[in-house]
Amino acid sequence: MGQNEKWNSLIEQTYGENAVKLTRYALSKTEHNFDMGKLEQMSRSIPDGYVIKLMDGADYDLCAQNDWSYDNIANFSSREEFCREGVGVCCLYKGELVCAATPYCLFDDGIEIEIDTHPEHRRKGLARACAAKLIMECINKNLYPSWDAANKASLSLAVSLGYVPAQPYTAYYIAQPGKRPTRSKVIAANFENEEISAKMTTGEGRGLCVLFPGMGYTCDRPLLHFTQKIALSKGYDVLALSYGKIPTTLREARCERVTQEVVAKCRALLEAAGASRYDNIIFAAKSLGTLAAGALGQDVRQIWYTPVEESFANFDSDKCIVFTGDADPLLGLDRLRELGCLGSDKVTVVERAGHSLDVADPLASLEILRCVTERVQKFFDE
Repeated sequence: MGQNEKWNSLIEQTYGENAVKLTRYALSKTEHNFDMGKLEQMSRSIPDGYVIKLMDGADYDLCAQNDWSYDNIANFSSREEFCREGVGVCCLYKGELVCAATPYCLFDDGIEIEIDTHPEHRRKGLARACAAKLIMECINKNLYPSWDAANKASLSLAVSLGYVPAQPYTAYYIAQPGKRPTRSKVIAANFENEEISAKMTTGEGRGLCVLFPGMGYTCDRPLLHFTQKIALSKGYDVLALSYGKIPTTLREARCERVTQEVVAKCRALLEAAGASRYDNIIFAAKSLGTLAAGALGQDVRQIWYTPVEESFANFDSDKCIVFTGDADPLLGLDRLRELGCLGSDKVTVVERAGHSLDVADPLASLEILRCVTERVQKFFDE
């Protein structure tokens, strides 16, 4: 953010097309028109069947399991930290998380508000209701609920809640110098009357990296997040898939019927994204995702993170590298031994690591992530 127009001019001159110009809308930090009665009424103005509540540890876990809600808890290191230092409001529908208002970050005597709503439950007043309840909770705790609007819709919502506009300001997203800035767009497809989507981030088009998430392990989680960063740094475009509505337990998700559905959805999204036009493709898959990646990419180089045992029906040791833990209950080492993979440079087995490829010691988990990231970076260069 430039301090004034001269700074903005300098930013644009220095970074050229790598400076992506954005307009944001500041809200006053000293003036507001908060009306507790009106806020209380807003917090209750939701359709039948929806429930607004203060967040607890279980709700934190729900946020962590979804792409659309991960930013709500992204800057907290654990559910314990969130429950100890954070404050949040969520909306549930039939037990499913559909909206959340939380701190994106904390500061002295206040929070910066983050609100996200499930795409299928938008335009129902859920964001307004959650925000109203969060503002009331902050006021009761002597915390200032700071709001900075990324667009005019966010600005309009803030004003309706009692915020006073300050002024619009210019911000820039700076892409890596020497490279064209990345752009993201939503790839949509229809599967048996269900709208499904994926996120395409375009880099330099030198290839395509496709991310296949797990059930609760989304593309924003560390293993796939750093895979995307590596891919973009190597000039690849990145397609982050999602599976839409699938059963919520991994045991159900591994049955043949659901596996076939996930594979079909991924195939539809790959076709919608135009994957066939790329000569160089890498699949990176986690857990359940290795079932789909293996079925769809017999001729594609692949990275498998904690694969399930059923995936090895499509395993090709010449094209795939594997990372697993010897404490992962979803893959026995006997299967790898049968394939003659143990001890090869294609398979990395992490001692004491479970299905998330981490261990009890957080520093040791970070070291595991560093080693895995280094190996993946080499795989892109091979």
